[in-house]
Amino acid sequence: MLSLANFIVRRAKFVLFGFIGLIALSSVWGFQVFGNLQGGGYDDPNSDSATVSELLGTEFALDPAEVIVLVDLPGDANELAANGAPKYFELVTELSDHLAKIDGVISVDNYYSLGSPASLVSTDGKLVYVLVDLQNGISQSVPTALIIDEFTGDYLGAEVHIAGFGAVTKAITETIEQDLIRAEIIAIPIVLLLLLFVFGSLVAAGLPLFVGGLAIVGSFFVVWGVSEFTDVSIFAVNLITGLGLGLGIDYSLLVVNRFREERAAGNSVEESTVATITTAGKTVIFSGLTVALVMISMAFFPQYFLQSFALAGFTVVTLAVIGAAIVIPAQLVLLGDKVDSIRIFKRKLVPSDKGIWEKIARFTMRRPLPILFVTILGLSGMFSLSTDAVFGQVDDRVLPKDSPASVASNLLRERFDGRASSPIEILVQGSDEAINDYIVLVQEQPDIARVAIVPTAEDTAWVRI
Repeated sequence: MLSLANFIVRRAKFVLFGFIGLIALSSVWGFQVFGNLQGGGYDDPNSDSATVSELLGTEFALDPAEVIVLVDLPGDANELAANGAPKYFELVTELSDHLAKIDGVISVDNYYSLGSPASLVSTDGKLVYVLVDLQNGISQSVPTALIIDEFTGDYLGAEVHIAGFGAVTKAITETIEQDLIRAEIIAIPIVLLLLLFVFGSLVAAGLPLFVGGLAIVGSFFVVWGVSEFTDVSIFAVNLITGLGLGLGIDYSLLVVNRFREERAAGNSVEESTVATITTAGKTVIFSGLTVALVMISMAFFPQYFLQSFALAGFTVVTLAVIGAAIVIPAQLVLLGDKVDSIRIFKRKLVPSDKGIWEKIARFTMRRPLPILFVTILGLSGMFSLSTDAVFGQVDDRVLPKDSPASVASNLLRERFDGRASSPIEILVQGSDEAINDYIVLVQEQPDIARVAIVPTAEDTAWVRI
């Protein structure tokens, strides 16, 4: 650490502006990360459900529609016109033709083109399906966004809603982006006020925001690079912004306070910086290493949702440590005592061994067992409150109720009987008698509307239920 400290003191400008330059350059690509992130990744690729999904594609050549367009007609879908044809046939067909012209769309099927099956019309007869199949192997977010932006709302007197995995993913991504902006608008002023109170000067209070901002932007670049080759969850952004700002404040406080203590002891700026790096800097590095190892442990889970947390957490912690242990000391060399410029309070800014925290520490050390007992009791009580928690999948229900994707998904739940268009798929092998017994057993389960064997022309040993 001493060699590193001496290098930072001698090359402070190079270290500071070199790091800022690299982060600034990375921002050119880093802010493109939002278009690459995915809304899924919650399923175990080694689970039975993933195996079934794979078999449906390989054994039954099944390629489910990625986008579900729901058309809420002015009248009954089976109502006949004067010529004897369905009254709304032309409306739905015209919509399907427009959808088919979008780049990335392979095929479009609708209620009428599929022979008016009961599973594709709502119980009130007015809401019908249009199924849009997108090209595999491309970024499906682009055609999905075009469909949502162009067709949601009124269409020739009918009301169009867009559902499906692609629509929900797009809505979740947009909601997270809006929430991040809203959180920053609210949180940053509050955090700045707290920083002014804790650090005591405007210049010192800006250092944690500096570290956090650089760590966040740099992490966006790393995540963008990885997302070019594999799937990364959109929720990685939330972790980056939260950890980046939090660790920036935590680590900066350690470094700045240590520097102030050294200066108060009569050491020069250079000597104070070296002492800061070899003491507080070492603390920051070991603390960051602990957090980074915890984050990287999530890479061992099979879901890329959690693997994305490992990538995002490890990256932002690493950059926050570099910023606090290397870049801030370089700033301190250049600023010197000006780090305490634009003071908010007249009190001494050097940390004191006396005060409320000293009293709390001494109180705790005098009564370790009672404090331990009360703490364990309190944590146990909090844990007991979580025993009734019910966890579920991340789907449209995480969206605001007025979100178009949420509204469309609720229409599927409320106006279609048994969700026959998107049923639970079961693949079985065995004798006819055993399969029939299994069907009867499933049919007897509560909340099951129908159970049936799906006929197929494919040559396979599997039976699709």
